Amino acid sequence: MLNPARSILIFGFYVIGLGLSLFFTPNVAAALLGFPATVEIWANALGALAIALGLYYVKAARDHNVELFRTSVWVRTLFFALFGIAILTHPGYNALLVIAAGDLLGAVWTWLALRQSAPKPGTIL
Repeated sequence: MLNPARSILIFGFYVIGLGLSLFFTPNVAAALLGFPATVEIWANALGALAIALGLYYVKAARDHNVELFRTSVWVRTLFFALFGIAILTHPGYNALLVIAAGDLLGAVWTWLALRQSAPKPGTIL
């Protein structure tokens, strides 16, 4: 049986991991994604934001916040679409598709888990 809370918890740790890499080693992350090295703070700020977002996902999973699970499915799908547009309009940054794919795969996993865990019509809770 698929578990929506588990999918959100693992996604939260994934986002925290991305955030930690951007915050503490931004140029390693940039090099992996095809971006030039930077001394600007934008990568650290983005990393801090990702860490905070990941912590929200972990908390939501622990609280079994089903409404956030549902909302995250369409938000993460939108994120994938927006990254797709960014990649199409900025050739050469195709490695960003890896991050976007992580969001889309997580959204699909959560969506499938929510569908499987939904009460069947006619059942009494």
